[in-house]
Amino acid sequence: MKTKNRSILLMGALLACPAVSMPAPDTDPCVTAATADADRITREYSARPPGPDKDAQVQWSKGLHAALEGVERRERKCQEDRRPKPG
Repeated sequence: MKTKNRSILLMGALLACPAVSMPAPDTDPCVTAATADADRITREYSARPPGPDKDAQVQWSKGLHAALEGVERRERKCQEDRRPKPG
């Protein structure tokens, strides 16, 4: 009887684990595209750091922030376009 209970408990635990450990897939294409764009921009800017010059660092930072704001704008526009229109 003990062995049967253990096997049932083990089967139950194994069946419950995948549902808990795997996050739900992100099905929103706007978020997926925005995340991919932000990651790409971050990689591109990280690949060419500005150097020790203070003015170059400021320009680099402004360019990075402007590019990321563009991603945010495009994501908001995408979200607005996906919403159902009234009437």
